[in-house]
Amino acid sequence: MGWFGSFIVGLYLTVTTFSVSVYPTISMAPSSIRVTVTMARNPDNEILCLEWDGGDAGRSCTELYGGAEPITRQIWLKSLSSGDYMLTSTLYQHTGKMYTVRSQFTVR
Repeated sequence: MGWFGSFIVGLYLTVTTFSVSVYPTISMAPSSIRVTVTMARNPDNEILCLEWDGGDAGRSCTELYGGAEPITRQIWLKSLSSGDYMLTSTLYQHTGKMYTVRSQFTVR
């Protein structure tokens, strides 16, 4: 694969990048959890939704502004009660594509 092919593959991987990290993964109730979302700037990005289920359940969606969005965004889930949680983070795009990442954390 020549340099041009490598460039196209690298560009594709950059455009579709979407990752989520949760900190701390184990904490004591009531707890605040920091969710860090990293995504590539892309004009197709439309909505970011976080859904959590465990001791408490909730959902938070944020409208995105495509290419003008920050690459990293931090969201706090505050005052969570005890439980084993599953966080589902979904990035929706104008094109109909969606990317989902699941993370687990525990509040004791």
